[in-house]
Amino acid sequence: MSAAQSGENAIPKRGSWSQNVRSELASEFIDFCARVPQIRNRLLPRALEYFRRSNLEVNPYNNPPRVLELRYITMRNLFNSFARALEDGRISPRVRRAFIKNLIGGAIMGKPDDDWPFFQRYGYDPPSVLVLAPSQVCNLSCRGCYANSHTKTRATLPYDIVTKILDEKREDWGSHFTVLTGGEPLLYKSQGKTIFDVLAHAHEDYHLMYTNGTLINRDVAKRMADLGNVSP
Repeated sequence: MSAAQSGENAIPKRGSWSQNVRSELASEFIDFCARVPQIRNRLLPRALEYFRRSNLEVNPYNNPPRVLELRYITMRNLFNSFARALEDGRISPRVRRAFIKNLIGGAIMGKPDDDWPFFQRYGYDPPSVLVLAPSQVCNLSCRGCYANSHTKTRATLPYDIVTKILDEKREDWGSHFTVLTGGEPLLYKSQGKTIFDVLAHAHEDYHLMYTNGTLINRDVAKRMADLGNVSP
């Protein structure tokens, strides 16, 4: 029996029903604050300072300090960009809600119970993000492409495999953040489905899509805004 499972050395269960409820309520509260400029502008610096302290000064698992610092810098830049987009009116209500519920509430704050089975089994936290290339198909042939994608590459994961991967990483890891890369994700087609079907299926997640942008027109932009859970 491992230390994690035995008597006085047992690792306390980090999640509970009440903690999960608090996480949901926190997402609703953050969404309310984000809609009110005066509140948003006052709370954002405090939230960033709290995030800095909780990441850089509290390190129970002895993670490398530089990794924690880079994580904080990434989140700080993300929050500041989100605040500027809200100020400029560049984010629709659906995108705002998905960003807060799926990314902040799900991926950053997390529901404490989600990753407990993984932690209990392996003794460390699961990955919080998955990088997935559903297809190598691309409409460009860029010299030096890191994925070796071009107009003649056709390797593509079946739709049911892609959705299975996304379901399992959320259920087994408690992960709610996915990076979609390629190839060009907007060219993904499998079993009569497109990347928008993938995004709709994984509606509890937030997705960062690496795209060359050449296929984003008004219709594509509207579909992204309607889904709310993807950022190119």
